[in-house]
Amino acid sequence: MARWLAFAAVLAGCGGGGSGRGGADPGPDLPADVPAIPDVAYDVAAPDPAGDASTDVAADPAGDVVPDPQSDPAPEAGPDAAADAADLPPQDLPPQDLPTLDLPPHDLPPQDVPISPCPRLPAPQDRDRKVAVSHPYAADGGKGDAWELVDLSEDGQLTLPKGPLFHMGRAGMGDVVFTPDGEVGIAAQDDATLGVFRVLADGSVEVVHAAFQGSFYPARVVMDPAGDVAWVLDSQWRNNGGGVYRVRIGCDGKLTDDGIVVPAKLPYALAFLPDGSGRGVLAAKDVLDVPGGKDFHLLQWGATPSVIGSAAGFPDTDAIIASLAVSADSRFVLAGDNAEFSGTGNRVAVVGIGASGLSAHQVLSPVEDPIGLAASPFGGVAIAVSGYGNAVLPITWDAAAPDPVFAVGAEPQYEGKRPQLPGNAVTITRGKLAGRVLIGELSGVRQVALAGDGSVTDLGAADFGEGLENMVGAVGVQP
Repeated sequence: MARWLAFAAVLAGCGGGGSGRGGADPGPDLPADVPAIPDVAYDVAAPDPAGDASTDVAADPAGDVVPDPQSDPAPEAGPDAAADAADLPPQDLPPQDLPTLDLPPHDLPPQDVPISPCPRLPAPQDRDRKVAVSHPYAADGGKGDAWELVDLSEDGQLTLPKGPLFHMGRAGMGDVVFTPDGEVGIAAQDDATLGVFRVLADGSVEVVHAAFQGSFYPARVVMDPAGDVAWVLDSQWRNNGGGVYRVRIGCDGKLTDDGIVVPAKLPYALAFLPDGSGRGVLAAKDVLDVPGGKDFHLLQWGATPSVIGSAAGFPDTDAIIASLAVSADSRFVLAGDNAEFSGTGNRVAVVGIGASGLSAHQVLSPVEDPIGLAASPFGGVAIAVSGYGNAVLPITWDAAAPDPVFAVGAEPQYEGKRPQLPGNAVTITRGKLAGRVLIGELSGVRQVALAGDGSVTDLGAADFGEGLENMVGAVGVQP
């Protein structure tokens, strides 16, 4: 029993602060079921003449308790060990003054925002890319549902003729948007469905949804910068379902319709700012609780988007927005109006973007049928694609000026034939091909280079050949 008392005294002398090997403080009371002690003997001797109680215990230089080699041999642990431990009186251990840790706050996502199980990280910026193209006509002139992928090399060469075809729905025009990793492509189709496909590791195609039917009538699809959701614009009046809808993109590319997120009247186009702020500009006649009269709206995007500010970019309400592009510095948004019967003529609005909202900046007019707009990732230049005008029109400004003046310049010198019924424009913003714009036209894909010096160079069109089945509709390129 004396040896157990000495063991308790050693524990009390340690202050109850743990074993120094990661053990926890047992608390003020020792448990009754203390395990059998090892073969180490502790003797409590009679008081010495000085009145101090001594033990046959010493400490080695490392601070560990060691037995006296002259002490009595250790007893065998037996059935009475637990009972002896139960007889120990409670130990009044001094309170521990633990240090206060001043830890920085954690930026954890809200609990209602799911974390994607398959983050869509951007693919390498310098690599061979795939260009998706729809062919909306069959050889006999009927409606076609053929699609294909063509190769765009790292140095910008398109490989034609066409590769193996795959089939979804018909897309007479528009964009194909990709997730940041380039794996999943989505397009709005003429029958009010979404076509969805995957580009596999070997470059082949897997159709995920030939015709995904949601709760919307899709006019345009915009990929979220994170790539886990896509935003679908239903460009109708509110009472007919007009607004922005969210679809979630699964790891296998399958879509889930989350329904309408932003009710709006005639939402024509949406573009996210390249500054990474999570803001986007929506062109619509009204949105959420913002009344009519302002046709451009700056929204803070997220699970529940909210309006930061709105502005009237045109001096009237006649515009039909066919195209939208944001400048590289996120200071301006350009919007193309191609309304055919408004009587005001076609034009391009320039709207200023500020921290608290939007402001009308300038209107460029006339600009015939600006069906496509593309802004340079280097700043200071953009192009308007004129569908009926069969032209590429440079738009330039001084990006360093506090109040720049925008101007429409002369067409570039075309490489080969001039554009023939050009349509939407898609832009590569990263790597050696940054500033490369791809434009679908009658039966080919044209490339235009927007350089850092503000120049615009036409690189000609790669043609799919004769025949109605080779006509081009929607176009998209892996980011």
